[in-house]
Amino acid sequence: MAPPVVYHPPAAAPAPFDGPPGYLDLTVQGNYVWTGLYAPEVRVNGWKVQNRYGRSTVPVAPGPALVDIRTPHSLYRSQLNLWVEPGQVVPVFYAPPYSPFVQGSIGHVRQQRPGAFLRFGLPWLIVGPVIVLGLVAALLGTL
Repeated sequence: MAPPVVYHPPAAAPAPFDGPPGYLDLTVQGNYVWTGLYAPEVRVNGWKVQNRYGRSTVPVAPGPALVDIRTPHSLYRSQLNLWVEPGQVVPVFYAPPYSPFVQGSIGHVRQQRPGAFLRFGLPWLIVGPVIVLGLVAALLGTL
């Protein structure tokens, strides 16, 4: 598991540029009902661009770009370094984690949500044997 990334806010406004911008076709997977009441915070090159689920188009200056996404319930940030050419549309997908102890998944194709085992499997490994032992005890008590 990657260590948490230290966030440093931008020192000044981004420098103006000539020519057409590049674009990020950003998709934050999930919704407010099934994923969480608070949407992930998305920053591009240190600047907050959105705080909602769904798809959006974000204009960026051509050149290097750092997409930094943090889900409020997660302990980790997810980052993606990329290069944007003028007029180019770069797809970026983010899937928030199921568990706060796992980093979200980010990439250029649709992502799977990480941490499902910690949220759904691990509790059954703990509760399952207790239920089985209770049923066995109940059956032995009726004999």
